[in-house]
Amino acid sequence: MIFHPTSHDLIGPVDQIARRNEIITVATHGLALVSIPISLFGFLGLSRRLGLDRPLVSAALVFYSFAAVAAMCAAVASGLIAPLHHPANANWG
Repeated sequence: MIFHPTSHDLIGPVDQIARRNEIITVATHGLALVSIPISLFGFLGLSRRLGLDRPLVSAALVFYSFAAVAAMCAAVASGLIAPLHHPANANWG
């Protein structure tokens, strides 16, 4: 959220603002796509340390894994697919 645009960022030429926001969006969502598997790997290590043979630990790992996949899907849809289908990027020729 530190890279989220504010009202001061919206002063300037529209094309320049749109291009800068697109770069920031793709970069931050790309960073999220890299960090989610890393956090999942850390959670796997914690689960192994707590004992995967315990049902509650195994269930927590499964639910977190599903949440990680959902978060990655959301990051792809919001940060990588949506900017491609923005009206400013369309060729209406």
